[in-house]
Amino acid sequence: MTLDPTSAAPQPGQPSDKLTFDDVARMLAAQDIQIFAVSTENRPKVMTADWLEAHKDVTLITLAARAQGIPPYTLYLAELVRRSGGQLYFLREAQTMADTFRQIAARIRAEYTLGFYPGRDAEGSGASPGWHSLRVQVADQPGAHVSHRAAYYVPSTQ
Repeated sequence: MTLDPTSAAPQPGQPSDKLTFDDVARMLAAQDIQIFAVSTENRPKVMTADWLEAHKDVTLITLAARAQGIPPYTLYLAELVRRSGGQLYFLREAQTMADTFRQIAARIRAEYTLGFYPGRDAEGSGASPGWHSLRVQVADQPGAHVSHRAAYYVPSTQ
């Protein structure tokens, strides 16, 4: 995968059996699949919790992020887990791989599932196909940590 979306699209006369990053993200979102990924690489120094929070409403897959020294594979993993509502772990931040998996299990055990129905569009039918931003807040709970998808995907019915 590259940061150039035109290079990810099928070329005329070539087989179109490859999925783009957006294809994968849409499929995961449409099927409500949450991703927890474990990277064997080191966490980029710039990719702190504060940095991720500051970028929660924009894609991480940008040339600006690359200019900060974040490898493309780390950006893609971070963006994929963010879109799916999961989390990216860095194996070298834990004593053992088992510790990393215990962290993932603890996170899953502490989750709550909230559901909602998207509003109607201007014609009174369901939400329009495509990505829709999502924001979740906890009222009157100081120190509560909310981790959620940044958006949800409504597939086309055609």
